[in-house]
Amino acid sequence: MNNPRHALLLRLLWRLPRAAKGLIYALSMLAVALLGAEPIRLHSDNPHYFLFRGRPAVLITSTEHYGAVLNPDFDFVHMRPNQQRLRPWVHSASESFYVLEQPGKIYAVYFRGGEQLRRTRFAMDLPRGRWRAEWVTPRDGSLNRSEPFTHLGGSLLTETPEFTEDIALRLRAMSN
Repeated sequence: MNNPRHALLLRLLWRLPRAAKGLIYALSMLAVALLGAEPIRLHSDNPHYFLFRGRPAVLITSTEHYGAVLNPDFDFVHMRPNQQRLRPWVHSASESFYVLEQPGKIYAVYFRGGEQLRRTRFAMDLPRGRWRAEWVTPRDGSLNRSEPFTHLGGSLLTETPEFTEDIALRLRAMSN
């Protein structure tokens, strides 16, 4: 945020009591209703996006902000969801995952855990190149495993480390 006035306004809003924030929200919704403006809503073609003023929009919440702080090399503005990038292997323990990508540069894959210890085998389409795979525990940001590898392009068959709680894969292209 380059504008110091905006930064000051956000700091002031952050310090307001919850009741005042609720009042500001209610007044802004009333203004939207009175002005006939259309509120933000889910995109009808892609539920990972919203529509605001007729254009696709992504909401950045504290979770994404925290992720951006932990992963400064992730260009979240240019990354996009792509569930087709990854395919769970047949009879894999976990089919619940989310993929964000900046194709050919960096990928973030989030695997939902459960109550039982598991490994998830999956296939992921990647371009040819040198890559670094980093397995991260989202709860505390600790690095579970990091490994460089060279891929010839196409489908990469691999599996997660054992996990019970959620686990994430940070996959980035390495310069040659």
